[in-house]
Amino acid sequence: MTVYGLKSTKNVTLNMMLRHSEAVLRATPTGFVVIADMPYGTYDTPEKALQSALQFRNIGINILKLEGGEEIFPQIEILIKNKFKITGHIGLLPQTAKKFTLVGRDEKEKDKLQTDAIGLQKRGVQNIVLECIPATTAKKLQNSLDISCIGIGAGADIDGQILVYSDLVGRTNPKFSPKFLKRFGETYTAELTAIQKFTSSVRKGEFPSVNQSY
Repeated sequence: MTVYGLKSTKNVTLNMMLRHSEAVLRATPTGFVVIADMPYGTYDTPEKALQSALQFRNIGINILKLEGGEEIFPQIEILIKNKFKITGHIGLLPQTAKKFTLVGRDEKEKDKLQTDAIGLQKRGVQNIVLECIPATTAKKLQNSLDISCIGIGAGADIDGQILVYSDLVGRTNPKFSPKFLKRFGETYTAELTAIQKFTSSVRKGEFPSVNQSY
């Protein structure tokens, strides 16, 4: 969505994720872990999940993240049986959410999150991403688990935090401002200013000058 301008992550293909993953691998120092998201539609069934996962293994990635809980337990099981390491993802699920909203406010949603989290842990996932969950709910989930939780919009009382890179550095449009987001840079403004200066300089005939000419 931030790179291609897509309206939903549903439009991301397996081939796109494979190429992006290869790029990340090339830039990753030895000893760092790379986790790849399995795109929407690539793990509808256990058999399809394994077929897709093997393509990630072919490029050197053995840790995969899948969105969902009880409905994908069979997929989780077959991947772990085939020696993949799995990161779970519950709460707001961008690939299937009808609207982007907080999850886990009422008792039904809280019970579902708890069931999914415990079930994922029992099946051997190494950690779980909690997205857009009330901080108190996320804390209870973390305290009920032996594995780590990584939050995005899930409060501070969990083991780790993530943000989308483009949001973190301030590259996305400032009009996009969900409550959980804190920009740690303002590259949107810096890049826009640089582009404006470039086009102005070209139009005025100031660039390239003698110094930039061979």
